[in-house]
Amino acid sequence: MILDHLVRSDAALQASARGVERFRDNKFCMTIHWGLYSLLGMGEWVMHNGKVDLDRYVKLADTFNPRHFNAREWARTIYDAGERMVLITTKHHDGFCLFDSQLTDFKVTNTPLGRDVIKEFAMACEELGIDLHFYYSLLDWHHPAYLHDWPAYVTYYHDQVRELCTNYGRIAGMLFDGFWPDYAPYRDNPECQHFNAPGDYEFGRLYDMIHTLQPDCVITNNAHVPPMAGEDYQIFELDVPGENGVGFNTSHVSDLPLASWFPTNESWAYNRADRAFKTSGKLIRTLTRLSGMGAALFLNTSPDDEGRIVPEEAQVLREIGEWLQVNGEAIYGTRPVPGGQHSWGFLVEKGDTLYAYVMNYPGRELVLEGSRLPLLPTKAQTMDGEQLAVRVEDGKVIIGMPKRAHNPIGRMISLKA
Repeated sequence: MILDHLVRSDAALQASARGVERFRDNKFCMTIHWGLYSLLGMGEWVMHNGKVDLDRYVKLADTFNPRHFNAREWARTIYDAGERMVLITTKHHDGFCLFDSQLTDFKVTNTPLGRDVIKEFAMACEELGIDLHFYYSLLDWHHPAYLHDWPAYVTYYHDQVRELCTNYGRIAGMLFDGFWPDYAPYRDNPECQHFNAPGDYEFGRLYDMIHTLQPDCVITNNAHVPPMAGEDYQIFELDVPGENGVGFNTSHVSDLPLASWFPTNESWAYNRADRAFKTSGKLIRTLTRLSGMGAALFLNTSPDDEGRIVPEEAQVLREIGEWLQVNGEAIYGTRPVPGGQHSWGFLVEKGDTLYAYVMNYPGRELVLEGSRLPLLPTKAQTMDGEQLAVRVEDGKVIIGMPKRAHNPIGRMISLKA
């Protein structure tokens, strides 16, 4: 039974229409998991999964000095990959803050690095026009009030979010994680008491504060339940909206903007043993499919213990960026055409142009039902400039497929009246 008494929000505010539309237009977001856990190279859950004693874990801060961390290099990689927004962990479940919070000593400015990572990264993103989103963990394995003084913890985390909303410029989005009220393996396990929040997070008050301080900021909660009041988009972890292939997401798809969240390999944070990197072709097909559904792709990158984006991830991002240089016009700013999902792929629109995402080869010709189209195409070409024959017969628009049709990634076709 879902914990209904915790899944509630009386928020009165939502993000501005401008902020929501900008999110819908951007389509592609890098996410970054990075922190003390990166030093161990075993993923971001190493403290919990490895049963690392808190006192021992905290001492990692004394050695945190990633000599290759360079916020501008990260931002340039994001920009070149065609990712118009980025989400970065400001505080993960271990409670360590990558920003200079005045509310805790467990933070990056108290390490040998001694620099406010979030401040430097925010400035680098602003220079390149990349929309900045913050990840913040509701769960906290470090703060004693989380288990022993719930009102004090709520005050603490609300005030930290206020710091993030007031000290780092324009914030395009905020994602909360660590609250999974309907996930029985955590909820029913006595060894997982940290996963069972002992009280109300007061989401309504939190969300209204964020929307007051940052009116364009879109909010989501990776709670795997239908969205609450004050949330502006719905995210699906390791899943396509509505499919629930992993078993812990909700199958409910709201009317809000949508996003799906995947790692580049099989880990969210740096894991030396994880070499299962996805190919750029697979990720491009995922991006295309999600765009055809009107959803964004959140693609995770996990910098290593020295602050470097690992070579395999950097290469995949470069290849996606090269593809988007040619095909991005058909991705950014588009919206699905009603009834636009077909056996061969998807049909989307932007302004006076339709785009066909041909993901499965339909044969020598692509046939569209003219009466179901928002415009009747008379001209067609691939995104790399190959002109295609178009004719109309019996109300159907028939497009000759390009000569190089057998592309494992798929072909993007521009259609104009």
